[in-house]
Amino acid sequence: STPWPTRRSSEAFRFTDISYLRSFPISLPSGAPDLAPPASPFPSHVLFSDGLLVSASGVHVSALADLPPGRARDRAAAALAASAEFAHKDLFYDFNAVGARDVVVVHVPEGVKAADDPVHIMFAYTNCGVESMLMSNPRILVVAEKEAEVAIVEEHFGAGEEGGRYWANPLAEIIVDAGAKVVHSYLQRQSFDAAHTKWTVVQQVSLHLR
Repeated sequence: STPWPTRRSSEAFRFTDISYLRSFPISLPSGAPDLAPPASPFPSHVLFSDGLLVSASGVHVSALADLPPGRARDRAAAALAASAEFAHKDLFYDFNAVGARDVVVVHVPEGVKAADDPVHIMFAYTNCGVESMLMSNPRILVVAEKEAEVAIVEEHFGAGEEGGRYWANPLAEIIVDAGAKVVHSYLQRQSFDAAHTKWTVVQQVSLHLR
């Protein structure tokens, strides 16, 4: 089994004490809350609420379950299968793998330059009360094929009263093929009572010159 990371056992948490997370009962979302979608300045945008997918819009954006047969779905399926063998994962990575209800896929085909149309991925988190922490596990997969370009803007924010107490445990996997470019930006506006553990895994395919 994967152990709980501590400041002694894990270099990643050497300066961060996360033992308090074990002192609260953890609850999981039973359904997406009635949340009005915030306005996005970008045509391509995604909204997760407590880890559950509310909406996804954009030429290169889709929920995994909605991908039609073809290259995009094949690449996504292969990437998710390979992630199970990721050697450096920890307990929070495993939590997301088990708890993710929806996966959003951003797939940019070979040679397509889409960096001028950023994909705005919004993660809203709500409070479930003072007795427990609501844990959410949203997951995104970005595949930029050979010579493609894409920009991703992640925005994480508390949507409950005064932000609330919750545990955000998102995971982003980014695959960059030879000659491709991914610009990844990250914005947090979260409650002081919230916990945020995050994995961003990047796989870069080298361009071999002959």
